[in-house]
Amino acid sequence: MSSRRLFILNPIGSAGDVNPFVAVGQRLLEREHHVVVLTNPVFRQSVLRSGLEFLPIGTREEMRLVGTDPRIHDQKHAWKLALQWGAIGTMRETYDAIDRLTKNRTAVIVGPALGFGARIAAEKLGLPLATMLIDPDKLRSVDQSPVLPPMQLQDWMPRFAKRVQLWAADRFFIDPVIAPETNQFRSELGLPTVKRLLHHWWLSPHLIIGLFHSWFALPQRDWPPNVELVGPTLWDPEGDESDFHE
Repeated sequence: MSSRRLFILNPIGSAGDVNPFVAVGQRLLEREHHVVVLTNPVFRQSVLRSGLEFLPIGTREEMRLVGTDPRIHDQKHAWKLALQWGAIGTMRETYDAIDRLTKNRTAVIVGPALGFGARIAAEKLGLPLATMLIDPDKLRSVDQSPVLPPMQLQDWMPRFAKRVQLWAADRFFIDPVIAPETNQFRSELGLPTVKRLLHHWWLSPHLIIGLFHSWFALPQRDWPPNVELVGPTLWDPEGDESDFHE
């Protein structure tokens, strides 16, 4: 029996977010797996040049609008724009693409923390999911905490004070932006309501891959137990990183 499997990669963001997924896809291709990349059409040519199959999610114009929006450079607003465009804006289209690709076959999904569509597809369709993190700031901890302005999460602060800040951020700022539409879609699929989406829900319950070393972010005791640190990918694409100049 062939060991060839279908891997669905779903990078979301700029070239710095997409290229590591393409690099991983190339390694999977070398192992004779079938690899499909679901991402914005801006990266069509770089994906195809790497020998991987490409399916578009979103439009070039959506990517351009996000990249030229002045809020993306404002610390107070960039997180909201990223979630509204990357997580919510791609959610339904990504789910539908994965649903079509996996009719009558199984697959392994690899997505970023922003990959809400991939996260929901894995849950609804019963598929294994790996969340791949390029940096450690998506892994919350009340021990050695990531720097997440404007919150005060310094190492000297008591853990309960950090927990309160994270709870308040979820309850009053983050969930109001992303939970209503996410839970509406989940309800349509017969899935239960979720709360505090960025606490742990957005990360895979199966496997979380950290593309960084432990010396860069020491594993914390309150990280999810399924975190595996493998180090960064070392890969330079040929030609332009995107198709903006075509």
